Amino acid sequence: MFTDTHCHIIPSEYPNCDEIIKNLKKNNIKRIIINGYNYKTNAEVINLCNKYDNVYGAIGLHPDEIGNS
Repeated sequence: MFTDTHCHIIPSEYPNCDEIIKNLKKNNIKRIIINGYNYKTNAEVINLCNKYDNVYGAIGLHPDEIGNS
């Protein structure tokens, strides 16, 4: 099984992200690390990490997002 170490499968970018996460094992992926890049996506990452045992998060702030709230 594989680990996806950098992805952005979050509701604001993938309205079907719950379906994608639930189907990971069908694609031989055991766990994923979802990366946030601003305040909104960081919150989405935290919510998904709390919802799924196979989802881990990396919280961050992309330089283009500095100053945006």
